[in-house]
Amino acid sequence: MKRIFLFPTIIFILLLAYAFNDVMSSRQAGFRDASREEVYSYLQAIILLLAGYSIFKLKKEIVGTFLSTIMWLIMLWGGLVNIVLMYDQWIATVHFSLTVWWLATYYFFYSYVSRNPAAEKYLKILFTIMFCFYLWANIFARRNILETFNIEYAVTGYAYHLVIFVPFFFLIKPVWFRAILVTVTTLIVFSSYKRGPIVILPLMLLIHQLTATFANKRWLSFTVKTILIVSFIIGIFTYVDEKSERFLSSRFSTEELEFGSGRDILREQSMGIIAARSFFDLLVGTGSGSSIHFLGTGVHNEWLEFLFNFGIIGVLLFGLFCIGVLRRYVALLREGSHYASSYGMMMVFLFAVSIFSGFYFTHWSFYFFAFMGFVEALISLEQNKQESVNKI
Repeated sequence: MKRIFLFPTIIFILLLAYAFNDVMSSRQAGFRDASREEVYSYLQAIILLLAGYSIFKLKKEIVGTFLSTIMWLIMLWGGLVNIVLMYDQWIATVHFSLTVWWLATYYFFYSYVSRNPAAEKYLKILFTIMFCFYLWANIFARRNILETFNIEYAVTGYAYHLVIFVPFFFLIKPVWFRAILVTVTTLIVFSSYKRGPIVILPLMLLIHQLTATFANKRWLSFTVKTILIVSFIIGIFTYVDEKSERFLSSRFSTEELEFGSGRDILREQSMGIIAARSFFDLLVGTGSGSSIHFLGTGVHNEWLEFLFNFGIIGVLLFGLFCIGVLRRYVALLREGSHYASSYGMMMVFLFAVSIFSGFYFTHWSFYFFAFMGFVEALISLEQNKQESVNKI
C-alpha cells in the first residue's frame, strides 16, 4: 500500500519546491530581477516524471477524449507556429513546455488514480497541503510588497492560486471541513483586493448550488441557499472593506474598472495591431511573445492572446477547448453525476479567467488539468463499479 504513494509524493515534493522558488523569485510577490533558474529546473523535473509515467502507465481511453485531442492540437499548432516564426525563442520554449505539462498532468492523474483507487484520499490530502502553501504565499507576498514598496495596501495575484482549489474542496468530506476551507479562501481572496478572483469565487459557489439543485429539483432550497451565499459574500466584502478603509470598494469604482488596470487600452491596442495584419499573419498569428513585444505586456485576455500569438486557427482551437469543457459539464449534469457541481465550478474558473487574465500559459493551470484528469478517473472508477454490480 505504501509503495503506491511514493510516486505522487515525489511529484508533490518537487511541486512544493518549485512553488516555493517561484514565489521567492516572482514579481507577484514583490521581487524584481530575481533568478528563476531553479524554478525552471524543478518544472523540467516535474514534466519529465509526469510524462514518463504517462508513457509507460497510460490508460489509453483518456487519449481518445475530446479534451485530449484539442490539447494535442493546441500543442502541435503552437509548436508549428513557433518553429516557422520563432518570434521569441525563450517564451516559445516555455509555452511549448507548458502545453506538454498539461497533457502529461491530465494523463497522469487519470492513469494513476485509475490504477490506484486507494490513493484518492491521499491525493486529496496532498492538494490540501498545496492549498495551505498558497495561503502562506498570499500572506507572504502581501507583507513583502508592503515592506518593499512602502504602500498601504497590496494587491496580490496569488488569490488565483487559492480560487482554483475550491472545486477540489467539494470532493472532500466531511462537510464542516469543506466549509472551513471555503470560508478561509473567501477571507484571503477578498483581502487580496484582486478583482478577478473576487468576482470568480462567488460565481463558482453559485454554479455549485445551481448544479446541485438541477439534480435534486429543490428550488426552494436553492433560493434559500443562494440568499445565504450572497449574504455571506456581502458580509465578507463589507468586513474587508471596512478594515481597509474602503480600499476594496474603491477597486470596483467606475473609474478603476475603466482605467485602473489598463486592460481597455491593451485590448484596443491589440485589436488595432491585429486588424492591420496581413491575411497570413491574421490566420496563423505572429508567435509566442509577440504580444509582449508590441504591447509591453500580455493582453490579459486569453482569447485575444491566442488570436495575437497563434492567429484565427489558434483562437478557434482554444474555443474548441472551452466548448469541450462545457460539453462535458452538460453531460455530467444530465447524468446526475455528483461530480457535476465541482466540474461546473472549474468550468466557471476557465471561462472567467480567460476573460480577465491569461489561462493556458499560466502556472496555476496545473491544478485545472490535474482536476480534470483526477475527476475523470473517479467517474470512470464509479462507472466500472456500477457495471460490476449490474452484472452480479
